[in-house]
Amino acid sequence: MRTPDRFLVFGRPVLGEEECAAALDCLRRRWPGTGPQVAQLERRFVGRKGGGVAVAVSSGTAALHLALAALGVGAGDEVITSAMTFCSTVHAIVHAGAAPVLADCDRRTFNLTAETIAPRITPRTKALLVVHMCGRCCDMDPILALAGRHNLLVVEDCAHAIEASYRSRPAGLLGDEARTVGAAVLMGAVLLLLQEVLPWSMPVVAVAGMAVGAAVYGVATLALGVPEATAAVERVGRVLSRVR
Repeated sequence: MRTPDRFLVFGRPVLGEEECAAALDCLRRRWPGTGPQVAQLERRFVGRKGGGVAVAVSSGTAALHLALAALGVGAGDEVITSAMTFCSTVHAIVHAGAAPVLADCDRRTFNLTAETIAPRITPRTKALLVVHMCGRCCDMDPILALAGRHNLLVVEDCAHAIEASYRSRPAGLLGDEARTVGAAVLMGAVLLLLQEVLPWSMPVVAVAGMAVGAAVYGVATLALGVPEATAAVERVGRVLSRVR
């Protein structure tokens, strides 16, 4: 048995003085909630990905949940996803009110394929939630073609593939019908990227259903925004360091 002094940390982030200073600056300004640091992080993430619309949310589960909700996935619908994934992928489908349907993955890549998805499609299938595992994108062209033939929505779970690409296209922005989720890697600061899917509504939904001026938008939802300090640390962090 591993003793407390030999505790094995899973996914320890790399933090330097610049990240610590960024977080401390937010505390000194007494701005703990969503604000300009979050907006700057979103702009830089879009620059890093080369397109799309970014909305910072509190976790990967939140990003997937909001993506499904924005697409109208709900009760009575089925969403096909990978049997090889973290439980949060399935939890997001359940939170949206839909039924998860698991499809097998390719034993070489651990990814879904069009061939493993096709037998799982039923008249109730509303969306495909594909998971890019271990930094390797799914073979998306056949999957998108399959989705097009059956009029299905597509959500990409990019938690493992924030910097991955598929045929020179960035993960999370694959195909005209792709609805996109991308993940930053610290303290649950996750980016929801959307391509031509109600981008104006997502900041409203992410911040407890409230629009500019705190006017209620009429959406009953959770408060899923990102704190300023988290966004500040991500903004100066390693993943986005090549974008200024």
